[in-house]
Amino acid sequence: DSKTYTKEPTCEEDGIVNYISEAFTNPEFSNKSKTDVTVEKYGHAWNEPEYVWSEDLLSVTASISCNRDPSHTITETAPVSIKNMDGYRICSADFTNEAFEDQAREIAEVRFDTNKTMATDMPKTMLVNVGDKLDRPEKDPKADGLKFAGWYCEEECIRKYDFDAPVKKDTVLNARFIDEKAVLFTVSFNML
Repeated sequence: DSKTYTKEPTCEEDGIVNYISEAFTNPEFSNKSKTDVTVEKYGHAWNEPEYVWSEDLLSVTASISCNRDPSHTITETAPVSIKNMDGYRICSADFTNEAFEDQAREIAEVRFDTNKTMATDMPKTMLVNVGDKLDRPEKDPKADGLKFAGWYCEEECIRKYDFDAPVKKDTVLNARFIDEKAVLFTVSFNML
């Protein structure tokens, strides 16, 4: 018994096969062979879609590929609409192709302020998913005659920013600088 494809079926096209056997019992195969039999196309077996947001959050590209033939892909790029909320924004993208689900993210803007200094090397504004932690800037800012002492939640530099805490809303981080020659002391009081 043998089966020979003259044309393999694919995801999108039918195939053709020839059968040859000495043991066929089916009357259609009385001549011991059946040629040019159509084999239905397989159809696509789609993998899970992947979604990639542009760095500026102005578009989302969705793509999906076939598990049987990775060269069979569908891609769509959707523009992002932005709705301002109280302290953050909702960025959403609606896809026309039913293979893709609409996407949405809550985004907070984190700005870095020089805090009335002439600081250089300031980090750029960052867009962060609400609920994610903010990555500490790679480089510290610089100011002539001053030493960088950290990022603070307010201009008065009272509460140091906690980079392990999730971002909940738009945030301004203030750079604190101290005189390079200044000596800092920690004073503790023991109340009897």
